[in-house]
Amino acid sequence: RLIHAKSGLLKLLITIINPQQAMIEQMKQNQTLKTWFDCNPEIEFYELEEYTAALLKDTEKENNKRRRSTRLSRASTKKKGNTSEKPQLVFPFKADEEEFYAAASDLGELKQARESASAANERATIQPQDSDLNEPQAENESEKVKGSARTHYITIREDDIERLDPGEFLNDALVDFWMKWISGAPNNTHPDVHIFTSHFMSTLASDGAKAVSSWTAKKRIDIFEKKLIFVPVNSDLHWSLCVVVNPGFITNNSDNEKNGSRSEKGSFLLFLDSLNMHQKRKVAKKIYEWLNFEWKRLKKSSDKDFRQPFYRESMPLFTPKIPYQDNGCDCGVFVCRYAFNLFQMRNESVFSQFDMVDNCTDLFEDSGLFEFGLSSEEEARKSKEEEQIEV
Repeated sequence: RLIHAKSGLLKLLITIINPQQAMIEQMKQNQTLKTWFDCNPEIEFYELEEYTAALLKDTEKENNKRRRSTRLSRASTKKKGNTSEKPQLVFPFKADEEEFYAAASDLGELKQARESASAANERATIQPQDSDLNEPQAENESEKVKGSARTHYITIREDDIERLDPGEFLNDALVDFWMKWISGAPNNTHPDVHIFTSHFMSTLASDGAKAVSSWTAKKRIDIFEKKLIFVPVNSDLHWSLCVVVNPGFITNNSDNEKNGSRSEKGSFLLFLDSLNMHQKRKVAKKIYEWLNFEWKRLKKSSDKDFRQPFYRESMPLFTPKIPYQDNGCDCGVFVCRYAFNLFQMRNESVFSQFDMVDNCTDLFEDSGLFEFGLSSEEEARKSKEEEQIEV
């Protein structure tokens, strides 16, 4: 009992004296974070405050919000008018191209990417995109079978907009909106790209491949016809991005004559994590499970000859050199930028067998798109502000 009492007192003193250290101790109890701590990350004690400041601020904000919700009833909330819950933007919305370009006028790189894409893609009227952002998950088995083409609207509220301030975390609404926007929705379609919401991976991880089968089956999407499949991962207050590349060309990986070819497409996974925090092999294992399930569902091989073509040795996982964050809050921003840059590369790169030889190192370096960082982003914003002042 004395030992337990001393242990409890020590935890209490740590909490009172140093909340950052207390949070670190609590994080070490998490199985996922424990793996990261066991790797002896090179973070000095004096750096803890910098890396945990945003986490502490966000936790306190959530606690305050929870306290308010318990004090106020729904009736009083409606009577007073809770502006933080009012929708500020619902996307997609009906608009012509000029309105979309005007909305992105301050997003220099994104605007240029959209304009270049407009010259290469046919324009279409408002319609559901090839993305699960348009298709919420089925609520029952009958809906899974019949399906529908309902459009799923992303709602941005005032609380979400506040998360765009420096030092704040991006939530799923903002990341999903960004993924939807860069894909050119609602006026452009890119049949070789598929973008999932962050809820796809969380559902796959907890409930298995069958639980997410409706995300593609309902709209009759063949994922093996895709060049890039974006899978955002949101877990343990951190964002990362897994990208499935050319899954339909998995047989090329076993053909020795095609290995190392610049013209033959390679099939592999990319994992981009700005803190090297998520367990990439665990994520990859779930992706392999899902790909094998889809391969069988779409009858890519006969029942007699069925085998699981996707596994660690057949479809390698690469973690190329990328920019890393130097704080504790901008993982969502980096994931958005990773996705944007890879989306730009879709028409310029084959993602070939040759790229697989050096773990996609040259692929990323030669693109020139993965040389950004927090300092360069801040300088670009500052330069743009100065230009606007001059104008």
